[in-house]
Amino acid sequence: MAETADVRVAAPFTVELLALPGAGKTTVAAGVVAATDWSDVAGLLDRERRRPRRRRRHRLAVAVLPAALRRRLLAAGGPDAKDAGTFVLAHRRHADAVLDAGERLTDSAAQKLAVELLFESWSERAYVQRVGAPGDRVVLHEAVLQRLLFLLALLPAGDPAADRLLATCPLPDAVVHLGLPLSVAVERVHRRNKEFTDVAVMPAMDAALARLLTHLATAGVPLVTAAADAPVTAVVEEVSSALRVMTAGRSRP
Repeated sequence: MAETADVRVAAPFTVELLALPGAGKTTVAAGVVAATDWSDVAGLLDRERRRPRRRRRHRLAVAVLPAALRRRLLAAGGPDAKDAGTFVLAHRRHADAVLDAGERLTDSAAQKLAVELLFESWSERAYVQRVGAPGDRVVLHEAVLQRLLFLLALLPAGDPAADRLLATCPLPDAVVHLGLPLSVAVERVHRRNKEFTDVAVMPAMDAALARLLTHLATAGVPLVTAAADAPVTAVVEEVSSALRVMTAGRSRP
């Protein structure tokens, strides 16, 4: 049975975007945040930095830093290794499954990238849970499922490690799938020429995406699909409207 998302009283409602590279996850997430009362990790960071806080420890060390750097240090507090550790403690079986899958990859560069990206997404998920206020609605565009998609695509076909990854994956409250034909996604990545993804892995990502979406549906995760080849404004409006309906009965503080 799959592990569910962290369960807390009045925990933030988290939605993850899931798509092939080139679908516009970052753009759509930014558009949703701008058009609604939803937030993202950057928004939570800004809110945390504006909150009054006691001066941190190590005063003597901090005092010798330049003023600008000292202010940045004292205002820091974003997702970090401690948050990733919190996630691992809550989801040990999934963390073990990720490390086992990473060890099966023959390409050391791909192994390093896939596992590091997942650790990054773990820290963000735990950070949202740590600082999110009751009633917060948070949209994540490069989150656990998106990073998991990359790792799944790198595994050999039929590898049982993929089954363990899916069976132990902690799920968000909902998922927005930005649908895009593989050929269009590849063309966009070529045109943008700054995506970390090697287009050679994208057919495998497309197959892994179909499997992951089936898993989410079977697990009962609310799923919204929007056509990512439509104009950006239309995609943002469609996603925003769907999220409003999805959380209509969820009150804010």
